[in-house]
Amino acid sequence: MAKKIDIDILKCSKCGGNMKFYPEGECLKCDDCDATTPIEKQRTYQKHPFDQKITVEQNSEWAKQVKAISCPNCGAEATLNSYDLSALCPYCNTPMVASEHEFVGLKPDAIVPFKFGKEKAQELFKAGIKKKFFAPRKFKKNIPESEIQAYYFPSFTFDSDCSSIYSGLLERDEYVRDRDGRTRVVTHRFRIQGNTNTNIRDVEVEASQKLTQSQLNTVVPYNHSFSYDYNNQFISGFMVECYSNDPNFSWEVARSQIDAQIKNQILKRYDYTRVINFNCNTTYNNNQYAYTVLPMYRFNYTYKKKNYCNHLNGQTGKLGGKYPVSVLKVTIVSIIVALIILTPIIFSFINS
Repeated sequence: MAKKIDIDILKCSKCGGNMKFYPEGECLKCDDCDATTPIEKQRTYQKHPFDQKITVEQNSEWAKQVKAISCPNCGAEATLNSYDLSALCPYCNTPMVASEHEFVGLKPDAIVPFKFGKEKAQELFKAGIKKKFFAPRKFKKNIPESEIQAYYFPSFTFDSDCSSIYSGLLERDEYVRDRDGRTRVVTHRFRIQGNTNTNIRDVEVEASQKLTQSQLNTVVPYNHSFSYDYNNQFISGFMVECYSNDPNFSWEVARSQIDAQIKNQILKRYDYTRVINFNCNTTYNNNQYAYTVLPMYRFNYTYKKKNYCNHLNGQTGKLGGKYPVSVLKVTIVSIIVALIILTPIIFSFINS
């Protein structure tokens, strides 16, 4: 039997129409009369200390239950399935969001609002695809119509003050000419070691059923300086879901990303061609996290009978995901790169 839950409905004070979040104005806007109402935006939330032993009330019961909601406009019954926290009435399109007191487990600390609507998102999507060098020319000239979804996904963002001790072995190639004008490759091998302190902020880890970490990594980062205390008014008219992974699991993902950041920052200090080995021992201090919901657009489309999915950061407009690729372009570029790499070696061999 479905569980009846309370919902939040936002009505226009002038005409009684549905109020939805309007990204371009960061306000509520009436569907019927276009009247706008400002949203009180606050930024008072604090990140929580994280000691890797926290106990989090699980929300698996929420996912298992079928939640019944009644549309106050037409009286139709709708349901929230799985981890969803919002829905549109299937008959009159009224936006309905579960009241915050209905949320199970952790309550969201913060939200990064959408900065633009679906029309602008569609423009950014097409512009982004046209910039993809390896996309087929015919595809870029006639980008197929796509199904676009706008939703907020749950994430845990982590901070950590890191102290690292590292060592490694690198190689650097140099092309030199002898007195006879012959070119050859000389490889220098050298060791590195040291220690470094790195302050990592706002590492974003998805806790969603609709998104994978690899997909999220193609569109990050979000600018968290423009985040606000969570407020259901930002959700009106959009989909949102509660977290399906807790901070303990997400921390393991975050730590691997932190390690990769530290490694990249260390290696940038050196002039090298390749890494033979690299070891880094990191201590993570003053760890903190926040439960934040982030905006995302998803585009689903078909090209030459293959299905593709692209994601667009709903704050910055950064496009990610897989897209059709021209085999001819990839082949030509591969040949050019191979020639650039092999030509000095071939000349060196001939001269010798």
